[in-house]
Formats: sequence, structure tokens, C-alpha cells
Amino acid sequence: MTRGIGKIALGIAVLASGAFAQALRPVEVNGKWGYIDSTGKTVITTQYEQAGPFNDGLARVRISGKQGFVDPKGNTVIKAEYDKVEDFHDNLARFERNGKTGYIDKTGKVVIEPQFTGSGRFHDGLAPAEMNGKWGYIDTSGKWVMEPAYYEAVEFSDGLARVRTSVDGPVGYINKTGKTIIEPTFTDAGDFSGGLAPIQKDGKWGYISTSGKVVVEPRYGSATTFSPNGFARVQVGGPGEAKFGYINKEGRMVINPTFSDARPFNDGRAAVKIEDKWGYIDDKGETVIKAQYTKVGDFEGELTRVTTSDGKSVWINKSGKTVWEPTGD
Repeated sequence: MTRGIGKIALGIAVLASGAFAQALRPVEVNGKWGYIDSTGKTVITTQYEQAGPFNDGLARVRISGKQGFVDPKGNTVIKAEYDKVEDFHDNLARFERNGKTGYIDKTGKVVIEPQFTGSGRFHDGLAPAEMNGKWGYIDTSGKWVMEPAYYEAVEFSDGLARVRTSVDGPVGYINKTGKTIIEPTFTDAGDFSGGLAPIQKDGKWGYISTSGKVVVEPRYGSATTFSPNGFARVQVGGPGEAKFGYINKEGRMVINPTFSDARPFNDGRAAVKIEDKWGYIDDKGETVIKAQYTKVGDFEGELTRVTTSDGKSVWINKSGKTVWEPTGD
């Protein structure tokens, strides 16, 4: 029983560490990058040429022109020796060497030698990879699970991946064994999220279920995947008169299309554009941060980065309070 409690405590500690890492945000001062926490306090001093967000507990940084990874305390976990490397997903990161892509683990060990002319991120144990102009899927050992046969292939979501067999061919969906689950009948399509995916037919966008059933008839100018709160951003009207709003999974408009542009919901907030400025609304459609910014990001946790009208890149919290802004000359 003592061992069991120890394992639970260890698990809680790991989760807490991961949550702390995800709460850190990269900031730039006088051309150097570091990290702040959700209160705006500097946690890792500005010292890097470039810094990205934390994913899977590690963040990608650039030192002397090379990229490596640090942990939430700023300790170098993987030495900066890569010209091109991407963030970790499913504990693996894609890197490039001599025009070929491979993968490293969190110790920096090469687990899949660079051999692909292109590849994607791992999701649920599989990643799309390209060989000789065709795409297939590999597992975490680099073994082909589905031989290269597609002109286009993306990461799996909700157990399905969208694929295209030719440059102008229609889009369909396969499962993890390579079986076609939804026949290729769409001009374009997006990833599944919450059991639905956006699809395009005859120039209009709607939504299908994982069985391929049309749930929301194609009638929008554009459509995004559904956010965790069950809302998707859609466009009504054509060029020059387009407006954006949000629907639920039954296709009912829950936030009227009154915005000149809009982004998907994330962590309870969505960025919306009114005339030429951006602000944020909540999932009731209420303005929680007035439109005042020239550029915006999506909330991840408590913070997001925005650009003010005077060109400053600052971090704000969900109430719109600035928690960090550059202080250097």
C-alpha cells in the first residue's frame, strides 16, 4: 500500500510539473528570449536567440544559431545542435538533417533515423511520412504501418486521418489500419474534433460525423474544427461582405455572425475582430476584452499574447489585464 501511495504522489508531482511547464510563456526583451509564468514573473531569464512554447514538458530554444530544448527551470535537456527541429508531440520531436527528416526522444537520442522527404507529428502512435513523393504512416519505431500511397496525408484525430490520392482528387478518411472509413467525396476537409469534421462540397462548408453522415449541411463560406466547448467558427456571406459567428454541434447559430473576422474558442475565450481591431468574447458571446489590439493569439491557460495599437507585444490575462510588457530600450 505504501508503494501505491508513492506512485500516486509521484504521478501528481509529474502532472504538476507538466502543468507548470505549460503555464510558462516566451517573452522577448532587447532581442533575447526568456520565459514568464502566469503572473508575469520572469522564471527563465532572457538569454536565448529564439524561444518557443512548452510542449510535452520541454521548450525549443535557439543558442548560437542552433536549436535544442530546455526544461521549465531553464536546464538544457537536449543540447542546441540542430539546424531544424520541431516541438515534442507524443514524446517525439521531428528534426531535419541533410534534407531528410527523422525523430528524437526527450533525451536527444535519435530513435528514427532521418530518411523521409517529409513527415508530420505523432498522434496516437502514428505519424504521416513521405517517401518518393507519396505519403504513408509510420509507428514510433519508424516502421511503415501504411505504405506510401497517398498524395496528401495528415495526422490522426478521433481515430481517423484525412487523405487524398491525387493532386486534384477528393478527400476521404482512413482508420489506423488503412481502411477507408469515409469515401473520398469532398473537395476539401479538416480534422475531426469532438466527433465532427468540417468538409467542403460545391464550394460550401458543413460537417460530418465519424461515420461520414452529414450532420450540418454545407452552407458556409468557411468553417473550423469544433473547439472543446462544442462551438465552431463559421463564415456567412461572400467576399467583401463576410461575417463570422459560431455554431454548436447541431448546426444552430449560438453566437450571431456579426464579426469581421474571428478565431476558434480556446480555454473559454475567442478572439473576434470588430472593424479593424481585435478583442475577446466568452462562450455566451459577451465581450470580455474590448476590441483594441492589432494582432492577437489564442488563450492557452490564463494568458495570451497580443499586439497593442502602438506596436508593443504584451501578454494579457483573461480579464484583459496586461501581466507582462517589454521594459527594455
